[in-house]
Amino acid sequence: MFSRLAALIVYITAVAAAVPQAPELGVQLTSATFNKTVSHGAWLVEHFSPSCSHCRRFAGTWERLLKDKSHLERLSGFHMAQVNCIAQGDLCNDNKVTGSQPFVEEYRDDRNYDYLSKWIEDKALAYANSLTLGVDESEARSLKRPNPDGKVVEVDDKLFEEYKAMGPVFVDFFAPWCGHCKALRPIYDKLGEAMAGKVNIIAVNCDNNNALCRRNGVQAFHHDAKIEYKGGRTVEKMQAFIQKEVSDVKMRQINLKDFESIEEGVFGDTKSFFLYLQNFDTTYEELKQIEEAIQSLGTSMPVYTSNDPLLYKNLSIANPPPTSLLLSFSDSMKPTASIILPAADGAVRRFINTHRFPIVTHLSSDNYQDLMQGDQHALVVLAATHPDNAEENAEFVKIARAWKRGGRPFTQPVWFANMDGEKWQKWLYNSYGIKTEDLPAVVVVDTEMNEFYDTTIEGARAGYTGDDVFSVLEGVFQNYLTPKKAGTVGSMSRSAVVIFITNHPFMASVMIILAAAVGLFSLVRCMSRDLAGSRGGYMNEKGVFPKGEHSRLD
Repeated sequence: MFSRLAALIVYITAVAAAVPQAPELGVQLTSATFNKTVSHGAWLVEHFSPSCSHCRRFAGTWERLLKDKSHLERLSGFHMAQVNCIAQGDLCNDNKVTGSQPFVEEYRDDRNYDYLSKWIEDKALAYANSLTLGVDESEARSLKRPNPDGKVVEVDDKLFEEYKAMGPVFVDFFAPWCGHCKALRPIYDKLGEAMAGKVNIIAVNCDNNNALCRRNGVQAFHHDAKIEYKGGRTVEKMQAFIQKEVSDVKMRQINLKDFESIEEGVFGDTKSFFLYLQNFDTTYEELKQIEEAIQSLGTSMPVYTSNDPLLYKNLSIANPPPTSLLLSFSDSMKPTASIILPAADGAVRRFINTHRFPIVTHLSSDNYQDLMQGDQHALVVLAATHPDNAEENAEFVKIARAWKRGGRPFTQPVWFANMDGEKWQKWLYNSYGIKTEDLPAVVVVDTEMNEFYDTTIEGARAGYTGDDVFSVLEGVFQNYLTPKKAGTVGSMSRSAVVIFITNHPFMASVMIILAAAVGLFSLVRCMSRDLAGSRGGYMNEKGVFPKGEHSRLD
């Protein structure tokens, strides 16, 4: 591995005797090549004499090991070589193969194949796991996802520092007597739910943590990249702010045990992630290519990396493996898709964009912007189903998984999403002509053009089957089908408001009047609070704290 130049050199020695010659097998080291060669990787070196009877008997075992363990050279940097002590007498003397203490470790156990094979696998595994794969050691085993429960956690001074050490954190500084803070708390609770598994959301009671609030006041920034949030207090705006600021996506190094912990749900309920498999031949350029490509993910999906030979075996990766491999997982611990590196930058970005969401994503007002109006201009296969219909949802997952494994290579990503066809009935009808009696129904949406397709190549209305979905996508791929213009331009949340007003005109009127009154009251209150705190600080009956009620991303 490029990130570590170290050698584990183990000697197998034999004493010379007269008679026929033991063959030279594999890499032959000399005084001129020894030090440079073994400085890179882990090496098992047999020092032998061609005329040694023990060497001749051992030659068959050595040859078999060379063949069976050749994949370890690329996988974990474990190599095998020989030194001919007749031709390289000085080198053998330098390495003290006559029985005195060797350079690192001398193998003295049974020379049969099974013993040596197990010993080689153990040494190769230990060496591979000692490499850090270009990941900061502080990140190497930091597997636990932030905000696993989707809640706002109230913290004191000690916990505040612990959460900061974990990574980016969104902080609500509040006072319990503050009416404005109380009114905002439900919004922060919803923000915590929206950022589950992505960013920690914490709250600090400034009455109980006076010094902490003073240290983190708006006018007392330190030099550790603190960013104050001054935007609107809505879930959507705060979520957009967090996703914009948390842009440094880092890979976390794992081994097979960690991988199994992900499967068991120890680190949260998400089983959708990317895994970048490295090995001893992975280049710096390949690592940087992946690091740069995953930045577009933001907080949407975790990325792990590993070179654990046991994990390679668990995933049935071919031997010898490619120099590196990026795998996507979605709702299963079996890879959904993979891309072998080296690869073109465009191909890597397309792979990540295609698999940045789970096999099937439930479309809601929270993720509508990302799915339907994102920068990736995806084709979205949208299923409208009956509420909580497990059979319909399972069928759609089956269709999506089949496409992910063998679908056409579109230039834009193809995502699969489902939604409650009854809850969003009017939006679905206005947008794509889907009625309640049509459920379950499916359309293919071109998000860039705000168009959709609902007919197969044969000209029939697309049904809720894999054959029909594949037919529609094939027609889109070949530019054979004529798209239809989507009827409603805008977000689902806006459509939901329209539906509510239509169905409940009297209640809607009352709520609008109340909202206007609350808005006017809040405006007057905020203006008076700003004037009262103009010298800087929170205002309460005890005195002055650092200014205002603040939320920040540390």
